[in-house]
Amino acid sequence: MFQTFTAQQTVLAEEVSSTSIMLASSHRSAEASPEAGSEAEAEGEAEAEGEAEGEAEAAPHPKAALVRRPDGYTPQYDERGNNPASLIEHGEALFNDVSLSTNGLSCASCHGAKGDVGFQTSFQQPFPHPVAMGTNMFGMETVHADEMVQLCMVAPMAADPLPWDSEELAALAAYVVHAQQRFTGEVEGHCNR
Repeated sequence: MFQTFTAQQTVLAEEVSSTSIMLASSHRSAEASPEAGSEAEAEGEAEAEGEAEGEAEAAPHPKAALVRRPDGYTPQYDERGNNPASLIEHGEALFNDVSLSTNGLSCASCHGAKGDVGFQTSFQQPFPHPVAMGTNMFGMETVHADEMVQLCMVAPMAADPLPWDSEELAALAAYVVHAQQRFTGEVEGHCNR
């Protein structure tokens, strides 16, 4: 079953997740070498201070323009959910693929292997809809499924956005649409089967 969170819980979870990632990163570095551990810990503290300052200023994310649909863009998936099972299945594989990130996270790290946890109640609405991370970090009132993928690539996964014309973006967006439809009970099963 799906699990939803309030905006306040999501912000707290993002802060805890960010701190956990920094601590885990520092721990791995410390195991490798004591000097590296001290340096990583100091860098983690400096980053946390910088993030707190940035949150207080509410400055948009430096990659905000990159996560918005570009002019003239035509999605390679159907946001209404009429996507082929093969595209959704490819999206599911990518959803669980940590190699897309620079920090060892996958989409499933936050949303579960089946894409059924970590969503807010706005996920009950079809895309485009409001997303707290989109609003709070990127200044976006609503997001499309492909923009949601790009937000997650940049923010939690600490990577560059996927190319807008890539099969990977289309597949992940199709899987996110499918997860949203499972969330609302519009579709059942797994990958339109």
